[in-house]
Amino acid sequence: MDPIAFQIFGLEIRWYGILIATGVLIGTILAIREAKRVGLDEETLMDFLIWEVPLCLVGARLYYVVFSWDMYKYNPIEALNIRNGGLAIHGAIITAIIVAIIFTRIRKIDFGQLQMYVLLA
Repeated sequence: MDPIAFQIFGLEIRWYGILIATGVLIGTILAIREAKRVGLDEETLMDFLIWEVPLCLVGARLYYVVFSWDMYKYNPIEALNIRNGGLAIHGAIITAIIVAIIFTRIRKIDFGQLQMYVLLA
């Protein structure tokens, strides 16, 4: 199977990117549905996800680069080139927990409640 799903203006759109984006979209929809069901403020959840999703991508890339440093030590600017692949779920999970802790402390909401609704989705 070709890893490239299609191209837009010369930009290759790969299947893994489509799958990641689909997972984020489905997770967001499920988290919103669960928040409504249990009475969690939907706006608070959306505010959280606006921070969570992009920072988790950065965390996933950072984790990958740190543990693959031999590939980047002579050309560190290449670490920013995410088009060449390299995301690590461990980095995303660690970042998600850190962002959730900071977000709940700033908003003065219960970490367990927020995390439970997001994880249930």
